[in-house]
Amino acid sequence: MQTDTGRLLIVDDNKMNREVLRLRLDRKGYETEIAENGRQALALIAAQPFDLVLLDIMMPDMDGFQVLEAIREGHSLTKLPVIMATAKDMSDDIVKAMSLGANDYVTKPIDFPVALARIQTQLALKRAEEALQAAKVEAEEANRTKSRFLASMSHELRTPLNSVIGFTNILLKNRKGNLDKKDLMYLERISANGTQLLELINDVLDLSKVESGRMEVFSETFEVKTVIEDVVASARPLIDRNENTLDLHVADDVGAMYADVTKVRQILNNLLSNAGKFTHKGRITLDVARQNRNGVDGVVFGVTDTGIGMTVEQVEKLFQPFTQADASTSRRYGGTGLGLTLTRQFCSLLGGDISVESEPGRGSVFAVWLPVQAKTQA
Repeated sequence: MQTDTGRLLIVDDNKMNREVLRLRLDRKGYETEIAENGRQALALIAAQPFDLVLLDIMMPDMDGFQVLEAIREGHSLTKLPVIMATAKDMSDDIVKAMSLGANDYVTKPIDFPVALARIQTQLALKRAEEALQAAKVEAEEANRTKSRFLASMSHELRTPLNSVIGFTNILLKNRKGNLDKKDLMYLERISANGTQLLELINDVLDLSKVESGRMEVFSETFEVKTVIEDVVASARPLIDRNENTLDLHVADDVGAMYADVTKVRQILNNLLSNAGKFTHKGRITLDVARQNRNGVDGVVFGVTDTGIGMTVEQVEKLFQPFTQADASTSRRYGGTGLGLTLTRQFCSLLGGDISVESEPGRGSVFAVWLPVQAKTQA
């Protein structure tokens, strides 16, 4: 193991013990400080940083256990490792020390090579944890930077794309002009593909907002049945295109919700659209009912289909961004895999959750639960 030197604090009421240990550690390249009692040790820890503490248990006035408890009130095991020094065969002391937050122990009289190995191990663990935390911070900042870039890029793309779609639709409405059937077909294709691309850009923009913490929730009171009717009307063309049957079961007492109605619509649109896309000549069922969870009143939306279904492995990566069940699914059915990622993110934003059960060849069941009173943003 590579030697990892650092600043050590030696706490022992026996002058001979602490001076000998200090001398030997100094020779190994460590920077050391000494404290002859617990209160002095705590004062030093409060005033300056240390990488590790070597702490004797048996001390007058304030023993090592009390000092350890005080250290752990402000420093975690990885932030400031503590190695306790105890007499041989004092297993009760060792158990107590470990339960209070000691990282390791050495027995007296101290075997220096053993103590040195344990010091090096704890310091290596501390450095590894620090590196992990630094990498986590760096990754989070990189993700925020990516999200900001995607948001900016999406805004820049939407403006010209909206113009293309708008002018195409104007030409399509002017069917009395000089356009023949072939021209109209091309324009319809431009409009359809442009709209599909715009939806993708909107999904990317929404995802970047969620990941960067800039997605806002605008709650309002709305009737659940009204939203269900709108969503079903929007999703029905895709469901009918694949010759599917849609069954709708909405409980009479489903009532109203106070939530972001746009996000609720998008959640349900994503689920019904996916069911319609991956089911052919089958049955899709939407069940809506009140459901209380842990004392919280909510609404559960269940979407069941008899489509292609998924394996356990496919379900595990279902909500990852830009991921579909597998490559063959993406080639055959298209899509980016963003819809379900956003669905789960929106459920979380609204204080709810989403679950899925699926079996290959038999279909899938998605269940979304949302509180009737959406949580407010902090």
